[in-house]
Amino acid sequence: MRKGPIILTILFLAIGAALYFAPRAPKVAVATDEIASTPSGDTTQYQTLDEKVEAAVTIIRSAEGAPMAGIQMLREVVAEDPTHLAAHYFLGEFSVMSGQYDKAIERFQTVMTLDSLNLPGLRYLAIAYSENQQPEQALAVLDAFLAQNPELPSIEEVKELRDYIANEASSKK
Repeated sequence: MRKGPIILTILFLAIGAALYFAPRAPKVAVATDEIASTPSGDTTQYQTLDEKVEAAVTIIRSAEGAPMAGIQMLREVVAEDPTHLAAHYFLGEFSVMSGQYDKAIERFQTVMTLDSLNLPGLRYLAIAYSENQQPEQALAVLDAFLAQNPELPSIEEVKELRDYIANEASSKK
């Protein structure tokens, strides 16, 4: 039995958990009583784009409502503000979760353009490339980040991910 796919799955889940709790990830918090009063797809009551993103993420993550309504809300935010980091981040995250790696790559490239030190975005970008059978691109992105940011406190995590992807790529050859 090949251990590579199992290890990659465990790594992906661990990184996903780390990303969820990472301090640089966009924060999302909406009161549950607000969710109950928010009909899925109604985007008119939000005063800011951040509020709309928060509500969209809550809709998608909850088992209630229509997830595609939340995705549409995020797309509306990006259409209104193409530089909205959190909207791109969450669209990318949900693309990875649904196995739409091409879309995730586009979203996380934008995240990294908007915030070149966004470690959760970098990790997701590398994972999306790797899962999309493009490990050389994942390694290139990680190598460029390592070269530009050798002094970051969390650089060891990036090195570990780079080594893991490199090992997986060489074992598949």
